[in-house]
Amino acid sequence: MEVFRYQTVTRFEDTEKYKEDWQNLLKEIPSFYPTMSCEWLSAWYKANKENIEDIFVLYFFDLSGKMIAIVPLYSYRVKIFSIKLKVLSLMGARDQIMTDIICPFEHKLSIINETIKILKSEYKKWDMFSFRRMDNAAIGNIYLERIVRKNNYPFNVESRLKIPFVAIEGSWEDYYGGLKGRFKKEIRRKTKKLSELGTLHYSMIPAPLKPEIFQEFLALEDKGWKGRKGSSILKRDQLFKLYSSLTTVKKECFRMVNFNLYLDKRLISSSLCFQSQDRFYVFKITYDEEFGKYSPGLLLRLYELEYCFKNNLTKYDFSGTAQKWMKFFTNRNHFSMDIIIYQRHLSSLVRYLGYTKIKGFLLRFPLLTRLFKSHLME
Repeated sequence: MEVFRYQTVTRFEDTEKYKEDWQNLLKEIPSFYPTMSCEWLSAWYKANKENIEDIFVLYFFDLSGKMIAIVPLYSYRVKIFSIKLKVLSLMGARDQIMTDIICPFEHKLSIINETIKILKSEYKKWDMFSFRRMDNAAIGNIYLERIVRKNNYPFNVESRLKIPFVAIEGSWEDYYGGLKGRFKKEIRRKTKKLSELGTLHYSMIPAPLKPEIFQEFLALEDKGWKGRKGSSILKRDQLFKLYSSLTTVKKECFRMVNFNLYLDKRLISSSLCFQSQDRFYVFKITYDEEFGKYSPGLLLRLYELEYCFKNNLTKYDFSGTAQKWMKFFTNRNHFSMDIIIYQRHLSSLVRYLGYTKIKGFLLRFPLLTRLFKSHLME
């Protein structure tokens, strides 16, 4: 059994004194998610602090004083019927963006086990604890379910998501050559049609991004269906604050990258991506709907993938749930999940029973399901 000590921080401002240790710890986790970096979490906290009740960050150290793990937690409230429940969760997770405990592989199981013990014995001010957007394939997360079973904690697994990725292996020419002939033929046809309308050219711009570059992306996205639907970055205040902060971050192991496709001087497709030490994540992509029949978004995807191959990265992550068109690029997927652990309180157990017993039954009846969802928050 590993021996270590831990410290807790309950004010986000106090995390600054551990920033250098945090950066050094990430260097031992080459395939960390952007959501695990101190820059992401700082921007995320500033964007979401109005909805955060309190934070509880655990720092673990070995006996020599070296930091070996960080577990950044925060709490917020949800309603079940008319009862407010306090939820404790990992900071930084958003939409389909996966996250994890910040810890090298060799310490993962011990840290997960110790974290749960601390939350059950010392920090009890929560009704539900959510390990949100965890990678199903990570060894520590596979054993997480066994740990909670062994300790007899009420829990359930929710929000299983399939997230496509491309393993960057071999050369770009080999990868592109292996794509389906029909798809490549369509790409050539659409590229030719676009080229008849003007000169096509691509650009790659690493952070820090100039405000006008970021605004150009925002305007193009808001002009399309996301703007009409109210889901564009400009229409979502917290997301706008998060991305605005991240445009200025430039670190050796973490940065935003903006990719663009222009027709003459007109922007017709653009994306906001993140590059960590060895991985690439596409978070937002948009295109000019006037040119939708030419698939400028798919053309930009290919340019991003070529960049990954030529820069010796190991993985290109779509960072979104699987869609049919993504199969043109890959058949590989991550699987993510949320594991929810409950206190043995009446209110939290009502939610636990609702999701483990009642929901499965109600899903067979659409009308009852809608009523159920209107009262029981996801």
